[in-house]
Amino acid sequence: MVVGRRTGNRRHFWRRVAFGWAIGCALLAAPRVVWADVQAELDKGRAAYVAKNLGEAETHFRKVLDPQETGRDSAQTSLARMYLGAIAVAQRNRDAAAGLFETLLLDDQLYEPDPLTFPTEVINLFIDTRGQLRAKLNAASAERARLDAERKAREDADRKAREAWLLRVQELATEERITVRSSRLFALVPFGAGQFQNGQTGLGAIFLGVESALVLGTMITLPLYLSAQSSKEDELSRGDPDRIAQAYRDRAVTIRTANLTMVGALAFTGLVGIAQAQWSYVPERFEMKRRSLPPAPASGQKTAVSPWFFGVEGGAMGGLGGRF
Repeated sequence: MVVGRRTGNRRHFWRRVAFGWAIGCALLAAPRVVWADVQAELDKGRAAYVAKNLGEAETHFRKVLDPQETGRDSAQTSLARMYLGAIAVAQRNRDAAAGLFETLLLDDQLYEPDPLTFPTEVINLFIDTRGQLRAKLNAASAERARLDAERKAREDADRKAREAWLLRVQELATEERITVRSSRLFALVPFGAGQFQNGQTGLGAIFLGVESALVLGTMITLPLYLSAQSSKEDELSRGDPDRIAQAYRDRAVTIRTANLTMVGALAFTGLVGIAQAQWSYVPERFEMKRRSLPPAPASGQKTAVSPWFFGVEGGAMGGLGGRF
């Protein structure tokens, strides 16, 4: 019983080996059979074309170009199309022949027909088609270049617009609008304080400069007046002639007049500045405060940045937010 079972297993093994060998040989032989069929159709078609049997020749060449035919190579495809084009020329259908030649050249740009096989009319039409196709290809290439240039210009414009937008967003993000409230009491301070509070920096600088100069002049003339008075008293105490004492007296009067004039001008200028500050009083004004942005992300780190804005009392605030 054991011997019989081993013999049956061995026979079954060799049967499987023989079956696999047959399948492999069939698969190896299949392309050659298909290739032989394609080549046979080409040979039959050429024989019929030489014999002027154009209908029969066209049938054979159509079989070569059958979409379900997978065994032909590019040379066979080009040759079949060339013969079909020659048949179309012989049938006075130049448009169909030109279409076949154009398809042939699009697939096989280096193809050259045999001038000894095809008539001169066919060769000339093939050459004309190639020239027209080259012009079409050049026009298509120029059109592609134009479209690429337009696309690049649009991309550059979009990139510049986005860069400008981002720059504006950064400017908004680095600016903080602050509301500064004014004080009526502070506007009573001279030396341009009220003007500076109202944001009138130029006018405030004028009042500050004029009033500071008047104060300085008043401070300088006061000791000069006191010195002239002291010199007059000294001359009178020494019994000098009244002429010298009178000179010091006149000098003191002149200095005192200048001092009082500057004091009056200081008072008048201060009052004018205070009145102007009260007249153009601004209860509140806005100032922009600069603030720094966070550092840029490291190379290769993905970011998602978006601006944000919201209103607050007396103004608005904005910034940049995102994922870093």
